[in-house]
Amino acid sequence: MLTSLVIAILTGIAAASEPTTEPDPVASPPSPQSSRTTPPSSPGPWPESVPDVLLALGPHHQLSVSLMGQLAASGVFHASDPPIGDIQIRRLRADSQLFLADDHLRVRVNLNLAPRALELIETWVEGRVRRTALRVGVLKVPFTRYRDGSFASLSLVEWSPVTRAFGSERQVGAMLMTEEAGGWHGALSLTQGQSTRTSHGQGIADVLETSSCGWATMTGPPCPLQGVAPELVVRAGWASPSGSATDPFDRQGGALRGAWTASAAVDTSPDPDRDMAARLALEGSLAVSHVVVHAAVYGAWFVAEDGWRPGLLGWRGELTWSPHRHVGVAVRASSVFSLPALTQRAPHAGPWSTLEAIAGLTIPIIGDEVRWQVDGGWIRTTSGLLADQGIVRTMLQAGF
Repeated sequence: MLTSLVIAILTGIAAASEPTTEPDPVASPPSPQSSRTTPPSSPGPWPESVPDVLLALGPHHQLSVSLMGQLAASGVFHASDPPIGDIQIRRLRADSQLFLADDHLRVRVNLNLAPRALELIETWVEGRVRRTALRVGVLKVPFTRYRDGSFASLSLVEWSPVTRAFGSERQVGAMLMTEEAGGWHGALSLTQGQSTRTSHGQGIADVLETSSCGWATMTGPPCPLQGVAPELVVRAGWASPSGSATDPFDRQGGALRGAWTASAAVDTSPDPDRDMAARLALEGSLAVSHVVVHAAVYGAWFVAEDGWRPGLLGWRGELTWSPHRHVGVAVRASSVFSLPALTQRAPHAGPWSTLEAIAGLTIPIIGDEVRWQVDGGWIRTTSGLLADQGIVRTMLQAGF
């Protein structure tokens, strides 16, 4: 697999004589028209982005191949215990996309090759007509604009705890979506109901301390698909036509811009010990003069003996500042906590919650493809017992 990928990359570099404009090969595209432009040249010592490796298959067809990796180190500090350190390949994504019929048809296969987490990420076929696209396959359901973004462009080293609790994650199904180029936009998905991975959307399972597994793993015994229990997810929003307000950093600057989205999800046959029966989220962003403010609130219901009951609440607030196009500063606070109806079912005594306060620095060396990040802060977890810990993390990301 890796040998073939290296050969394809070298062949593409030799064949690509001009810069191109193609969708980000790493990010889960938030809209059918999202794209990245590779300039022929850029001021300063560093280029703006790494060119996609493109193989021309004819006048209207192209193949894009990319490899994105993250090497992360972290230290955790407890008041009464010695520090715990860890260094690992956090992610190693091999991504291939085929663009056919002048980009009206796309095919994507995305794998995680990291030794600790060898798994299928996504594989889908997408048809596009003007501002609308229909995607079918293993795809990320569109619950929240924040989670629909890419890990490769996060303002801090890791996702906020709200994504672990509320999601979203990949499932088998279909999604209809419209472009986010300013004004109104939306997405609607109907999926099989069982997540392929267990990284996100595990709030109920975490509170009740029930095990969960994903059927897309390649390193252990996967969970078989349990049949069809459809989950419906809808997202709608609006963004200023004058420029993006949802990007983690406002590197271009400019006048005041805003954006908001509302997301909802309903599981028609949830597992009472693992699944959320329904989820809601509201997100808003404001950007002006290299400063961005993001805010979001979340809620989830679970299945109790007497019907649906409120189980989880969460919130996220984030402030970023870009004093230079190669420097980004971010501060984030977020929390997730269980409500009494769910807490009463938990095996531990007392409430369950996670609270974090993190600040960090991002140095984009070549766009978001090659960058260095460092962050640190405080995390408090409650699961019967209260635990405080300090954390320091650093990560080098490289994509080709």
